[in-house]
Amino acid sequence: MATYSDFATKYRSKTLDEYVGNDYVKSQLMSRLKDSASIPRTILLTGNSGCGKTTLARLLAKTLQCADSQVDNRGWRHPCGVCSTCKAMDKYIESGDTSSLYGVEEIDAASTRKVEDIDALVSKLMIPSMGADDRVFVIDECHKISKAGQNAFLKIMEDIPKDVVLIFGTTDPQDLIDTFKNRMRLRLEVQKPTVEDVYKVLARVCDNENINYSKEALTLIAEKANCVHRQALNYLEMVANTSGGRVEVEDVIKALDVQPLDEYFKFFKYLLDKDVMLYVNLLHDIKIGVGFQKFIVGLKDFVTRGLYVRNGMAVEGLTNKELKSLKELFTNFSIEETCSLLLFLDKVLEPGVDLETKLFVLGYQGIVPIESRAELEASGVIAETEDALKQEARGVRVYEGLQREKKIEKSVDEMKIELQPMEMDALVDEIFD
Repeated sequence: MATYSDFATKYRSKTLDEYVGNDYVKSQLMSRLKDSASIPRTILLTGNSGCGKTTLARLLAKTLQCADSQVDNRGWRHPCGVCSTCKAMDKYIESGDTSSLYGVEEIDAASTRKVEDIDALVSKLMIPSMGADDRVFVIDECHKISKAGQNAFLKIMEDIPKDVVLIFGTTDPQDLIDTFKNRMRLRLEVQKPTVEDVYKVLARVCDNENINYSKEALTLIAEKANCVHRQALNYLEMVANTSGGRVEVEDVIKALDVQPLDEYFKFFKYLLDKDVMLYVNLLHDIKIGVGFQKFIVGLKDFVTRGLYVRNGMAVEGLTNKELKSLKELFTNFSIEETCSLLLFLDKVLEPGVDLETKLFVLGYQGIVPIESRAELEASGVIAETEDALKQEARGVRVYEGLQREKKIEKSVDEMKIELQPMEMDALVDEIFD
């Protein structure tokens, strides 16, 4: 059996070429590194937490620091990977420790946000280089720099030394002042890797480590990790170590306590087809597998995502195929039916409820539980759902949970309507007028 180490460290990308995903961002960076004249001296990387901004910045720093780097026929510059600088940079990429490096410094903006801090940094930047061709300063979470501090940066950004490269990273670019953003020579939005991107990384690791795997199992790990590379590699190592060097769907379910989406699709298929026998068999598999409690928690998330996808909202962590299947499934249900099911799932999770019996009866009642209908009228769940979807459409993240405090004036019967994506705003306006 293979000997396992820290996968997240061992398989962290060492060059921009190895970095999986964000091909456009990589091509923009690589094409600007072929010679000193084309290097952008101020770079802003934006994107959600975990999307890979910091890794990209470190890889860029390594490329700039290597004195023996070569330019390929695409015009892309690559570090040699064997010189002492490259080896030192590899340690930095893994740990973030720049103490042994001269030409690279990583700065946490949360602790360097005041005007006096920025003034001191600017003075440091103005000191001529003593060795490295380019000095690289990676400034993470730069939106935490005060507005006065951002203004203090402008004095050097307008006429930046030719040996200095400033790489800024932020999750909240809207908090940066316009003059600060406008001084950036290159601005790039880093997207979170797709499930397929993460799958490719995991598959490569498995091949190198002689781990037997299935694509379905690695896809499940990618979804569980929310497409964050480091977390996915940690999960892969955990599964491999607990299953004797094998990574199959059942191993992932057991080690990470997750349920594949296929089980949820089956759940709905058997309900829609009124195939009671297959439905009961599925309940049996769930009972001896993840258990009803965990299955229902996952089912609530699945239904919520289905509601969002059905109405044209963005949902992360799913493949295009899964998104298509989810949309096709939930176009079968009205907003009333979906909300009724969510309310039902909420109630069965309450203490003392016989989950097995409730789910068994559901198979005979159909997709809209009878006992939820009356409660649905008075709960306000439809109004809450409409409001959440409307806010989501306007860019407000409303995903976890649906509040029940508001009361709805119109009855469910008045709102029994098939909701199409383009009708969302009109319906919401009608409800609240």
